[in-house]
Amino acid sequence: MEQKILNPQPTEKNPYIVEDYPWGFKKCKARFYVESVKKKGDRFVKQTQNPKTLLWCKPKKSTYSAVIVAVIITQDGRDFIKSRSVDMNSSAEKYKQAMETLGDLELNDLQKEKLKVMRAYIKAYKGVTFKCVEMNGLSEEEKEDHEKGQDKIMNHINNSVAVNYANDTGRL
Repeated sequence: MEQKILNPQPTEKNPYIVEDYPWGFKKCKARFYVESVKKKGDRFVKQTQNPKTLLWCKPKKSTYSAVIVAVIITQDGRDFIKSRSVDMNSSAEKYKQAMETLGDLELNDLQKEKLKVMRAYIKAYKGVTFKCVEMNGLSEEEKEDHEKGQDKIMNHINNSVAVNYANDTGRL
């Protein structure tokens, strides 16, 4: 199985067109593209053309991810278009693997911004550990002290994210 990232990435104005996409026992056109939405991220879109009316059907859109890229997968001599994504909760290792795979792919400004935010969070959470605490046996004063401590930790993490975002170098 061979995988090739489309460069440049298909957009709504410049989609990747498949001329003989299956529609039951007939063939139709299909278009594929990546839609980037501010504050939400990317989603992969597929839209087919009704072979009877030649009108475009309602687009089918994936769920949002931080960054999505369109790839052509060749398997058994046939090409398929699929998407690959990087999510906001990706680990540093998954982020690095994704960046190696993307190589010199030209990303849009919204995708670059999402990757910058991801790097800030990955750096801020480096070394952070989590522990579950049983709250049932604690007094109200102990619970209040615990909550204050948690608020202090979250403020520290949020400040770290802001500093890492402001000082971003484009690498982990």
